[in-house]
Amino acid sequence: MKKLLWIPVFIFVVAISGCGDQGPTAIQIGDIQISPQEFEQAYQASGYDVMKAAGKKAFLESYISTKLILKEAQNEGLDKDPKLLEDIQRYWEKALLKLMLSKKSKHLGMDVAVSDQEINDYYRRHKASDFPTRELSQVYDQIKWILLKEKQRVVVANWVASLKKETEIKINYDLLGIK
Repeated sequence: MKKLLWIPVFIFVVAISGCGDQGPTAIQIGDIQISPQEFEQAYQASGYDVMKAAGKKAFLESYISTKLILKEAQNEGLDKDPKLLEDIQRYWEKALLKLMLSKKSKHLGMDVAVSDQEINDYYRRHKASDFPTRELSQVYDQIKWILLKEKQRVVVANWVASLKKETEIKINYDLLGIK
């Protein structure tokens, strides 16, 4: 439950982030004012942008519908529903985990290298099953990428293991229903 305490603060910050002076209003939907920049950011992230002008007009209709539905959900108090807050918590944790793992993979993986010998050894071990009709030169980059990703995975796993060693972790298996 303590984890859920930050969620109202997060929602407040997100809500007020759009309240500053954003310049002229490009779209007004009831009391919701949307700047050209806010609309453009949403449009660029939407996938409609590949359709050019027709896509922008189609996105505008979808965007207005979405805003109306969200406004109605807020009017009904659904934005305060505990299930929503739990979903936000899970999404936030997944997004933060993804970001941290990406950052650590890049940082820790900078020292990871794959030698030609490792690539040759991998090729010899897997030629019959994975590359029966292909020469090493044809799959060299693919094998290098496979080995690099595996080494990065090991480095990140070792980092996680060190975090576990550095942190006191207590588990009550009975309360979890784990024998």
